[in-house]
Amino acid sequence: MDKDMDKQASSKPSFSSGQRWTIFISVVLSTLFVAAILLMLNYLASRYPRRFVWASAPQNRLSLQTIALLKTVTNKVAVTVYYDKSDSLYPLVDELLQEYHFANSKIMLDRVDYLTDATRAQKVKAAYKLNSNEDKNLVVFECEGRRKTIPGAMLANYKMEGPFFNGVTNEFVRHLQTFNGEMCFSGALLSVTTPKSSRAYFLEGHGEHPL
Repeated sequence: MDKDMDKQASSKPSFSSGQRWTIFISVVLSTLFVAAILLMLNYLASRYPRRFVWASAPQNRLSLQTIALLKTVTNKVAVTVYYDKSDSLYPLVDELLQEYHFANSKIMLDRVDYLTDATRAQKVKAAYKLNSNEDKNLVVFECEGRRKTIPGAMLANYKMEGPFFNGVTNEFVRHLQTFNGEMCFSGALLSVTTPKSSRAYFLEGHGEHPL
């Protein structure tokens, strides 16, 4: 008797035809619902983009003055980063310039490592007439024929500490003290996007404070 009951129970389908159709329709509707949500989110993201700053260095967060300046830029500005990418300052330079690009897409970045990309480095040297051996680690801003070149030495101030004994000799260690990237880049940007240079006049010889 028990065997007959077990046989009958095992012969019954686990789901009826109606239940299978219900599950199938439920899965299809769930898939369509998820796809519709993804399409809606993509549409909203394209129409109303939002960006959050995740800059690793606090000094690479743009100031309100720089953001205001970037809002006034309507022409394309080509920025060439002619830099040794293994240089300790390069990550700060590149990250900050990306912030400029994200704030205004007309700031176009071109990165050229003169040590590893000889072909492109030669093109940059020819375009900007870089002939000296000291013409390296540069950031060049260019807009409508106006150009401003910033040497890497201007971008940072270092502090020497030591001497420290390394087991053989005493040596000094150089530490980054201040990063002047935003000041230099915003100044260069203003220089190449301003059609006419301004002049300031002053008088002397009438009891004024010295210049």
